[in-house]
Order: sequence, then C-alpha cells, then structure tokens
Amino acid sequence: MKTTKMKISFIIGLLAVMFSSQLYAQRQVLVDTKKTFEGVNRLEVNSGFLEVEYIGSKNTNDLTVEAYLESTQDNQDIVFVSLGEILKISYQQNGKSISWGVNQTKGHIKIKGPENIQLNFAGGSGKISVNGVSSDLTTLKIGSGNLDISNVSGSLNTHAGSGRINIKNTNGDVNLRMGSGSANLSHVAGDANISFSSGSMKAENIGGQLSLSLSSGNAKLSNVGQIGSVSVSSGSVKAEQAGLSSMTNLKASSGSIKINTNSNLDDYNYNLKATSGSLRVGNNRKGKTLQINNGSSNMVNGSVSSGSISIEN
Repeated sequence: MKTTKMKISFIIGLLAVMFSSQLYAQRQVLVDTKKTFEGVNRLEVNSGFLEVEYIGSKNTNDLTVEAYLESTQDNQDIVFVSLGEILKISYQQNGKSISWGVNQTKGHIKIKGPENIQLNFAGGSGKISVNGVSSDLTTLKIGSGNLDISNVSGSLNTHAGSGRINIKNTNGDVNLRMGSGSANLSHVAGDANISFSSGSMKAENIGGQLSLSLSSGNAKLSNVGQIGSVSVSSGSVKAEQAGLSSMTNLKASSGSIKINTNSNLDDYNYNLKATSGSLRVGNNRKGKTLQINNGSSNMVNGSVSSGSISIEN
C-alpha cells in the first residue's frame, strides 16, 4: 500500500513539475516581419486568434503588412501566399496540437493598403477591425470575438458566433448574422438584413429597408427608412421614426413588436392577427383580428401568438 501511495505521489509531483515548467516558460518571438506587396486586388486572411486590422487609403496602391507572433510554444507560424492579384495570409499551427492550458501566445496582423480592394477575413477568436474599403463585396467572419467595421463602400457580409459587432458609415447593403452577443449598426445607406439568435442590438440611421430575425433578446431601432420583415420569438423589438412599406411583415410568438412610425398610417391597409395577444394600429385596438382597409395598394401584415404588435405615429 505504501509503495502504491509513493508511486502516486511521485507521479503527481512529476506532473506538477512539468506543468510548472511549461507554465513559466518564456515566450519567444516566432514571427516579427514587415512585408510590402504590389498589385493586390483581393486579400484573404485566416487569423485564428490573432488580432487583425486593415486600414484602407485612397493615396496608396501598395499593401503593407506587419505580422507579429510570440508564444511559449514554437509550433506556430504566419504564412504568406501570393497568387497574382490575390494575397493569402494565414495563421498556421504545425505538428502537434497546442496545449492551451499552459500556452501563452499573442500576436497581430496589421495591414495598410488601398481603399479599392476585396477583403475576405475569417478569425476564430480575437478582434477584426476594418476601416476604409471600397469593393463590390466585403466578407468578415469570426467565431467568438469582436468585429469593428467602418467606412465601407459596397455590400458587407458579417458573421459572428458570439461576441460583438460594430458597423458604422457604410453605403451598401449589410447582411449580419450572429449567434449570441451584441451588435450596433449606424449610418447604413443601404438595406440591412439581420439575423440574431440571442442578445441585444441597436440600429440607427438606416437609409434602406431593415429586416430582422430575433430568437430571444431585444432590438432597438431608430431612424429607419423602411421596416421589412421582422420576426421575434421571445424578446422585444422597438422602433422609433421607422417607415412602413408594402414589405412590412411583423411576426411575434411570445415577444412584442412596437413601431413608432413617421409614415402616414392612412397610406396603408392592415391585416393583423393574434392568437391570445394584442394588436394596435393608431387608435384601433383588437385582440384577435385587426383589419383596416384604407383603400391603399400597400398592405402591412402581422401575426402574433401570445405577444403584441403595436404601430403608432
């Protein structure tokens, strides 16, 4: 019995020494480089957990990259692949998997380049920030972390599993998909199509049509050109100074949708239905069915189970 206990104590002590030696291992610089590329029209970055920044400018045609990586484990790298007008930058893990419990790693990929460039960025975690880009399509994805986007011309596709998305000053359409977290949109000249599982979001100064799908959480909207399709399972959507349209279609399960509109209520017909919820358009209130015929060619539709729909001036 004593021998067995001694063996167990020895093994525990050995593991403790090994863990301690790895825990206090010094970080070493694996990548510290600055590169310049010419004639790049498309940039693809797969950043892993590294922080990524892109700053575009009208005054340059060259693309400059500063890449830095340091870690207690050396089986990692930042790889550059140039294929004509396409540049690919990727964080790579070589050989055995990284022991994240004792791993101490940090780094970044900071890029300055032309404004006219197509970006396709994907990150596992960390932060991706983009400022000053003009392209038909910009695509930014992250597993968990932050997306900070500003001054983008053209369509913008964003996706985050969890974390935070901030978007401001865009003049194209925005597609935003998010699992959980928070999102803020401001000064979007085009349409905004938003899909949210859980969390909170704010959108203000949306020039085009806003469509929203929200499972649980809350959304606050203000100064929206037109409300399109809005669907909420459990949560709330509140809109101020939001225009109606023939595409306005409101659905709520156990949530609530409240719209304060700057549109003339008499310019639309209304077809709203409720199972056990409440319905309101202006001074008209009903519990089951609210149908208003103003002789218009534009119809606002809505349905609710046990929540509420309210449209007012």
